[in-house]
Amino acid sequence: MATRRNLQSAALLGIAHGLGDGAAGYLLGGLARSMLLADVALLVLLYNALAFGGQPLAGMLVDRAGRPRAAALAGLLLTLAG
Repeated sequence: MATRRNLQSAALLGIAHGLGDGAAGYLLGGLARSMLLADVALLVLLYNALAFGGQPLAGMLVDRAGRPRAAALAGLLLTLAG
Protein backbone atom coordinates (compact mmCIF):
# COMPACT_ATOMS: atom_id res chain seq x y z
CA MET A 1 0.00 0.00 0.00
CA ALA A 2 1.37 3.38 -0.98
CA THR A 3 2.01 5.77 1.84
CA ARG A 4 1.40 9.49 1.68
CA ARG A 5 5.15 10.11 1.68
CA ASN A 6 5.67 7.74 -1.26
CA LEU A 7 2.96 9.50 -3.23
CA GLN A 8 4.48 12.89 -2.46
CA SER A 9 7.93 11.68 -3.53
CA ALA A 10 6.54 10.25 -6.76
CA ALA A 11 4.71 13.51 -7.49
CA LEU A 12 7.83 15.58 -6.82
CA LEU A 13 9.96 13.38 -9.07
CA GLY A 14 7.31 13.44 -11.79
CA ILE A 15 7.07 17.23 -11.70
CA ALA A 16 10.86 17.59 -11.73
CA HIS A 17 11.09 15.17 -14.66
CA GLY A 18 8.47 17.14 -16.59
CA LEU A 19 10.19 20.45 -15.88
CA GLY A 20 13.56 19.05 -16.97
CA ASP A 21 12.16 17.67 -20.21
CA GLY A 22 10.25 20.87 -20.85
CA ALA A 23 13.34 23.01 -20.31
CA ALA A 24 15.40 20.82 -22.65
CA GLY A 25 12.71 21.01 -25.32
CA TYR A 26 12.43 24.77 -24.93
CA LEU A 27 16.19 25.24 -25.27
CA LEU A 28 16.46 22.91 -28.26
CA GLY A 29 13.43 24.54 -29.90
CA GLY A 30 14.94 27.98 -29.45
CA LEU A 31 18.00 26.95 -31.42
CA ALA A 32 15.91 26.87 -34.60
CA ARG A 33 15.99 30.68 -34.66
CA SER A 34 19.78 30.84 -34.78
CA MET A 35 20.89 27.59 -36.44
CA LEU A 36 20.13 25.60 -39.53
CA LEU A 37 17.24 23.22 -39.05
CA ALA A 38 19.42 20.25 -40.02
CA ASP A 39 21.88 21.15 -37.25
CA VAL A 40 19.05 21.46 -34.73
CA ALA A 41 17.74 18.07 -35.82
CA LEU A 42 21.16 16.53 -35.20
CA LEU A 43 21.25 18.06 -31.72
CA VAL A 44 17.78 16.70 -30.97
CA LEU A 45 18.90 13.24 -32.10
CA LEU A 46 22.01 13.50 -29.94
CA TYR A 47 19.96 14.62 -26.94
CA ASN A 48 17.53 11.72 -27.39
CA ALA A 49 20.33 9.20 -27.83
CA LEU A 50 22.05 10.36 -24.64
CA ALA A 51 18.89 10.82 -22.58
CA PHE A 52 17.06 7.66 -23.54
CA GLY A 53 20.03 5.49 -24.41
CA GLY A 54 21.66 6.18 -21.06
CA GLN A 55 18.60 5.37 -18.97
CA PRO A 56 19.01 1.57 -18.98
CA LEU A 57 22.68 1.86 -17.99
CA ALA A 58 21.90 4.36 -15.25
CA GLY A 59 19.07 2.13 -14.02
CA MET A 60 21.34 -0.90 -13.87
CA LEU A 61 23.96 1.06 -11.93
CA VAL A 62 21.38 2.36 -9.46
CA ASP A 63 19.93 -1.14 -9.02
CA ARG A 64 23.38 -2.57 -8.45
CA ALA A 65 24.24 0.13 -5.90
CA GLY A 66 20.88 -0.32 -4.18
CA ARG A 67 20.56 3.41 -3.54
CA PRO A 68 17.53 4.66 -5.49
CA ARG A 69 16.86 7.60 -3.15
CA ALA A 70 20.45 8.82 -3.42
CA ALA A 71 20.28 8.53 -7.21
CA ALA A 72 17.00 10.46 -7.30
CA LEU A 73 18.47 13.19 -5.10
CA ALA A 74 21.59 13.37 -7.28
CA GLY A 75 19.40 13.66 -10.37
CA LEU A 76 17.38 16.49 -8.84
CA LEU A 77 20.55 18.33 -7.80
CA LEU A 78 22.08 17.92 -11.26
CA THR A 79 18.88 19.24 -12.82
CA LEU A 80 18.94 22.27 -10.54
CA ALA A 81 22.60 22.87 -11.34
CA GLY A 82 21.67 23.09 -15.01
